[in-house]
Amino acid sequence: MKTSTKILHGLKQFLLSTRGFIILIAVWWLACHLGLVKEFYLPSPERVWTRFINNMADGSLTKNLLDSIRRFLQAYAIGCGAGILVGLMMGLVEGVGKFFKPLLTFFNSLSGITWVPLAIAWMGVGEPTIRFLIINAVFFMVCVTTLAGVSTVPKMYENALLTMGASRLQITFQVMLPGALPSIMTGLRVGAGFAWRSLIAAEMVAGSSGLGFMAFKANYDFQQALLLACILLVGIVAIILDSVILKPIEKYTVSRWGMLTEGS
Repeated sequence: MKTSTKILHGLKQFLLSTRGFIILIAVWWLACHLGLVKEFYLPSPERVWTRFINNMADGSLTKNLLDSIRRFLQAYAIGCGAGILVGLMMGLVEGVGKFFKPLLTFFNSLSGITWVPLAIAWMGVGEPTIRFLIINAVFFMVCVTTLAGVSTVPKMYENALLTMGASRLQITFQVMLPGALPSIMTGLRVGAGFAWRSLIAAEMVAGSSGLGFMAFKANYDFQQALLLACILLVGIVAIILDSVILKPIEKYTVSRWGMLTEGS
């Protein structure tokens, strides 16, 4: 009985969370079948689904998806690690933080795609350019949020531990990092979205594989069903990345090590 209740509750929550998508697909289906929009401009959901299945079956969509995920994970890890490290250093050394904060704000305000022409001029078309654009998109976001998180930790905590003989290393890992964790996790989640968008855009102009490249090529070849399949897959991956991976990690780490309780 309890199991069936849990299943029904889980199904209800799933339907509630996906109702916006259900309505969108229903409107899309109606628009296509009522002739409100030409098939060339907006293929029907059935056509897009069929094309999606066919390209998954022949391996082309799977290969490009895996290429995009591989690039994303590699560059995202580098950008996040560097952003957290630099943000912590700037937060711990007050003068350094104040000096570089305006520059950090300036570069964080620039869209990742803004760097495409320069990146291509510096590194040419290919993997280095794509990695640079992803790292650029996530580094400044994570750095800014890490610095903001460290700044919110009360100074008296640091002073109290110093008087008790704690080392700078202990203060960093036992006070500053846990205190900044909520802001860091926010930066990681927001930065993931920025990085994923930058990846897709970079693959369109500088890649030879990946979802962005496949979507751009499909548009160039007038394969609108494949183009929409790629676009939908880009969105689905982003949702999975945030809701299934990053959100649970944020909830666990903030309640376990951050200065928040489970109910906060």
